Amino acid sequence: MTALAYTRVVARGPKAAGAVAAAGLDLTWMAPGERLIDVVEFFAEQDVNGARIAVQLHGDDGEDLTQRLRLLGADVISIPVYRWTLPVDDLPARRLADGVLDGSIDAVTFTSAPAVRNFFVIVEQHGLTDAVLDKFESGVAMVCVGPVCSEEARSWGVKEPVEPGRARLGSMIRVLTDTLLLRRRDLCIAGVAVALQGIALSVQGAAPVYLSDRERSLLEALLERPGQVIARSSLLRQVWGSANADPHTLEVTVARLRRRMGGAGVGIRAVPRRGYLLDVLPEHPHESSQPLLVP
Repeated sequence: MTALAYTRVVARGPKAAGAVAAAGLDLTWMAPGERLIDVVEFFAEQDVNGARIAVQLHGDDGEDLTQRLRLLGADVISIPVYRWTLPVDDLPARRLADGVLDGSIDAVTFTSAPAVRNFFVIVEQHGLTDAVLDKFESGVAMVCVGPVCSEEARSWGVKEPVEPGRARLGSMIRVLTDTLLLRRRDLCIAGVAVALQGIALSVQGAAPVYLSDRERSLLEALLERPGQVIARSSLLRQVWGSANADPHTLEVTVARLRRRMGGAGVGIRAVPRRGYLLDVLPEHPHESSQPLLVP
């Protein structure tokens, strides 16, 4: 600690800066953008030719950073403290990808760039990259804690990762909440107020119930053409993947969905020998300031 007291200490972000202060050391500079490239640019403006710079690596590949400092003429000492690797068991990551693909997950949060990369490496190994990217583009929110994490997401093809203005966990949760609230749908079905967000459905402000994948897909199919009769064969094709699927499964799912919807369930009307229609009015501004969250 005595030796460090005579060195210049540079931090990438507030966590490192806080640790420096807690250790009783003086902080020379902190990167405003909380990125390692900012640190390199800081040293590029200094005369570091011949200077010895110790770099605590961040667990990812740090060769790019150390090489840039060496090109500035510095004598660089790399200090690896920990390392990011792929998990031995990739089942949790595959379950996450499956949830993105089947619509049971509305948002995914990432708090580090290596976590983003490892997720997509696993997804790529199972041939699911394009399908997962399609979901991130068409409805599932990918929420990143900060710009470094978002940059990694974009490098894998995510076009619009959600990111808070400040790279903090609390800020990420707030922007996640705001994003989910914007995607909430407030409807009037058979004269009853219904809020729908992902698999969560609340009737007249009551505690939400959670729809099964089939129930959700069926409701979404009916919502695509509100007030119009949708043929049974069309619903079977959309929800079960084949117009030749057992029509009894459709009837059972309709009955179950009606029960889930409580007083709004009568809004799903059967049209004899044709199909079903949903008695729904146009969406109206939501009255609640809170999203419906899945436990």
